Amino acid sequence: MNGFVQLVKNLVYLSKFSLKKTVMKFPYFGANLQYLYDAVIFQSFDMKQPKIYNLDETLNLILNTQKSLARFGDGEINIIQGKDCIYQKYDKKLAERLKEILTTSQENLIIGINYWYFHYINYEELDDVSKNFSLYKMPLFRNELLKYIDFEKQYCDANISTLKIDKENYYEKFKNVWKEKEIVVVACKNAIDALQYNIFDCAAGIDYVFVPNINSFEKYDEVYSKVTNFEKTKLIILMAGPLSKVLASDLTYLGYRALDLGHLAKGYDFVKRHLPVNEENAILFNSID
Repeated sequence: MNGFVQLVKNLVYLSKFSLKKTVMKFPYFGANLQYLYDAVIFQSFDMKQPKIYNLDETLNLILNTQKSLARFGDGEINIIQGKDCIYQKYDKKLAERLKEILTTSQENLIIGINYWYFHYINYEELDDVSKNFSLYKMPLFRNELLKYIDFEKQYCDANISTLKIDKENYYEKFKNVWKEKEIVVVACKNAIDALQYNIFDCAAGIDYVFVPNINSFEKYDEVYSKVTNFEKTKLIILMAGPLSKVLASDLTYLGYRALDLGHLAKGYDFVKRHLPVNEENAILFNSID
């Protein structure tokens, strides 16, 4: 009965949302109607869901354990599907490594997937960009991800690095992960240079290994060699797109702790600069550095 009630609520809401205007923004009308149908059904009934820690639980796990982290978002799913993503062109070897990491249980490495792919979303609270993504793109990514999900496995939320404009306390709590510790940051130099507020400023010491801002996987062997020259006592912070997932896995096998944190530093910088929430800044946040 609850599922039926939620279905009715969703359909009533969608009747107020300009479906024709929204769907016609996309090139494949029929396919997007199918994704819309999938979104409504998934949000309306108790579909089987993977076990995923929410945002707060994920942060507590990072704070209170020595586990490494590899997060799988839209870009990694695109690569797995044989497509390019904004930071990385398709690479067959990369795609195979991503599938391997996603499906293999590795000691001390926790896998992040998007919590909101599998939990209720109140569409009325979303802006138009987020509505379009949730109704048409999210089902596509969710259906692909479900091919590789182990429903007995515990995942964490990959969404830790999405901009949280009203949660400065979240970023301050996150800083405790590396506070007074020696760290190595693997990132694009442009991204680091652009920071007015560096979230890593509380670390005891910082070493940098710089990677290209796009197609960094092409330099994987070089990056791997540089990082593994550091002592295993150093915490490795990865902000290098799909390369980060492979490096997190390989470093964990060697005994390092490696955290794939994506745009976390950029999010902290945006919040500290008090940038307004608007489409322009959303595009800036997700753009190539």
